[in-house]
Amino acid sequence: MIMVHELPFAFTEYELITFLMKTTSPHYVRISRAIAKADCWTSYEVEKKMLNGLLKTVD
Repeated sequence: MIMVHELPFAFTEYELITFLMKTTSPHYVRISRAIAKADCWTSYEVEKKMLNGLLKTVD
């Protein structure tokens, strides 16, 4: 959601978001902005590798 809506990483630490997530999913575990950033960066790197592999097959 952070990447799709271009939200700040601090979004994960907002009290209202924590309340909303715990209400909808009792097993929700709050993550820090550092973890959110790392997850986004990992997703970016994975997608980048896949795209580079795809572009190498194009003439």
